Amino acid sequence: VFWSPKNYNPGFEQNITLREALNKSINTIAVKMIVDMGPSVIVDYARRFGLSTNLRPYYSLSIGSFEVLPIEMITAYTVFANEGERVSPIFIRRVEDKNGRLLEMAEIERIRVVDEKTAYIMANMMQSVIDAGTGRSARTRGYRWFGAGKTGTTDDYRDAWFIGYNKKLVLGVWVGFDDNTSLGRNQSGAVAALPPWPPIMIRAIENISPRSRAGVPIVDAAELELRRPDGIINQQVSKRTGFIPRSQMEEAINEVFIAGTEPTPVSDSLTFNYFPTMFRDNELDSLLVWLGGVSAKPDSIPQFDKNAPNMIIPRR
Repeated sequence: VFWSPKNYNPGFEQNITLREALNKSINTIAVKMIVDMGPSVIVDYARRFGLSTNLRPYYSLSIGSFEVLPIEMITAYTVFANEGERVSPIFIRRVEDKNGRLLEMAEIERIRVVDEKTAYIMANMMQSVIDAGTGRSARTRGYRWFGAGKTGTTDDYRDAWFIGYNKKLVLGVWVGFDDNTSLGRNQSGAVAALPPWPPIMIRAIENISPRSRAGVPIVDAAELELRRPDGIINQQVSKRTGFIPRSQMEEAINEVFIAGTEPTPVSDSLTFNYFPTMFRDNELDSLLVWLGGVSAKPDSIPQFDKNAPNMIIPRR
């Protein structure tokens, strides 16, 4: 049995950092990650992030093969906006009587999901999605403060997503039909779901900001930025490999790391030996995942070379 996931856009980037893969929504990198980590680990994390729908430990989970509830997916993103803590949504903040006397107030529920440093790294990468990736049209549509987020598109354009956030607000947009029919050709998350996000988020920020005497919102940009926790460092790495540049001629980028996880001069001692899926020259725009088993009709499926450069054999 073979599963051959493909990317939204043709053309594989070969050597690519995780940040760039997230920016460009490279599906095959997500598949490599779930093969390395194991699908059961991903399901466990999904539960910790608050997703309650029926998620099975299948490799296709890495590119969104199971349905989720928009409110739960948007709530999951509060983990990145709140330094690793999930904040449950509140629909009624307080109840007062006609005289303004407080009768009831909702309590905010905060649950620690991941370490604050891990949450910061994820938010920093998703900031790149808005600044230079599939979510960059949020900038051209007028959103000018700190923002991080991710677009999402399912097969046949049945669902389009965009969830973005800052320190104070998380806003998600889902576009789709109840009967699961296609939205139409090329109706990706960036095309169908992202356009309403900037004006709604801008209005929400202005509504919670103080106003001048003339009634103009005074937005403090610093209050929307995420706090950088202790234990985060910056280091120059090769744009091509993610390791320390081998020479001054190699193009480098400034990347963030949790202290102790940054590359060292010996990280690349095995020459692109990425553990555990290893480095591959993926000339084809797909990965083939060997799931085992024998076809009842061997002649009915194409023959694949298990030693091909774009073949993954999952760890048992």
